[in-house]
Amino acid sequence: LKSEPLQATWFNQPVNLDFSTTEGDKAYQVAVNLNGNWQPAKTGVLPPQLNDALRGSIAWKGDVGVELPHRGGTTYKVNLDGDLSNLASTLPPPMDKPAGKTLPLKVKVEGNLHSFDLTGNAGGNNQFNTRWLLNNKLALDRGIWTSDSRTLPPLPEQAGLELNLPPMNGAQWLGLFRQGVANNVSSATTFPQSITLRTPALTLGGQQWNNLSIISQPQDSGSTIEAQGREISGTLTIHDNAPWQAAIRYLYYNPSNAPPDDNDISSPSTLLRGQTRLDFTGWPDLQLRCAECWLWGQKYGRIDGDFAIQGDTLTLANGLVDSGTARLTADGEWVNREGAERTSLKGVLRGEKIDSAMGFFGVPTPVRDSSFDINYDLHWR
Repeated sequence: LKSEPLQATWFNQPVNLDFSTTEGDKAYQVAVNLNGNWQPAKTGVLPPQLNDALRGSIAWKGDVGVELPHRGGTTYKVNLDGDLSNLASTLPPPMDKPAGKTLPLKVKVEGNLHSFDLTGNAGGNNQFNTRWLLNNKLALDRGIWTSDSRTLPPLPEQAGLELNLPPMNGAQWLGLFRQGVANNVSSATTFPQSITLRTPALTLGGQQWNNLSIISQPQDSGSTIEAQGREISGTLTIHDNAPWQAAIRYLYYNPSNAPPDDNDISSPSTLLRGQTRLDFTGWPDLQLRCAECWLWGQKYGRIDGDFAIQGDTLTLANGLVDSGTARLTADGEWVNREGAERTSLKGVLRGEKIDSAMGFFGVPTPVRDSSFDINYDLHWR
């Protein structure tokens, strides 16, 4: 069979196609040619947040080859070439793009009725290689994305997702996810729980985190997240039915004095301003252990604390700051009830030499070689 040129509608967009069939000695073959010029924001499959961020159209063409052997399983191949020059994106970097910037897209698919490999590149430097399983739900078994490569990277040896990305603005992506951009993705597709993210720079919490690697792995009744970079080294253990545990080997946190931005809830300047009200709903209980902490350019040393949430109240138990020259313990609570906010904190501050302790923080004192032991009990609203 050989068709005339046909026109159809697919995902609310027009598509041109033709097809032909061939009866071979060993298989029946179907060949389909397709092309179109689609507006992604009008396909009806993207969440509203992406529709709002995308403008323009994508010109594309492709071919599909299906082989139906007289014996054995069905196989297929798909080749797709697209031109994203007319597409504009206001998504956070690295997914932002002005209209008119050349960005070719090439996609290749090879598979059968059980799985398929999807590979390709965007702009020449962004290479991706993925394997998908055709279960009851479409499942991404494993995949890798590299942002600075001229060759196709090999698939990970085990199930999981590996992302090697350029510098990112994590605060902007966090704001996008807060708007629910990924709420409906898992209803039709499953993704691996093992994820590795590498980036030379991640902006989050008012600070740039350099040479950062984040590895998430599933565990019994939870998962672990390992973070390694110039400013941080630590592990977060997430338990489904127990307090989370943060074991930080070192942390250097010195956020910039950028103006408050209500859209960036990760920025200390926004939180301390008090315009964005904190809601403890959904917060986990946390056991924090930081062996070496630097905050706002000052070394504090060891910091511990057990934090628990009950309704609108955050409690602190076993709080400790040990700089090596002074030791501060703390227990307290923060009631964040609208119209009835209050905070209490009590503990002990002690050390062997008051001049060493104060000098550690850059404060001179005429008192020398004197120990100190201070009990405090503070309350404020």
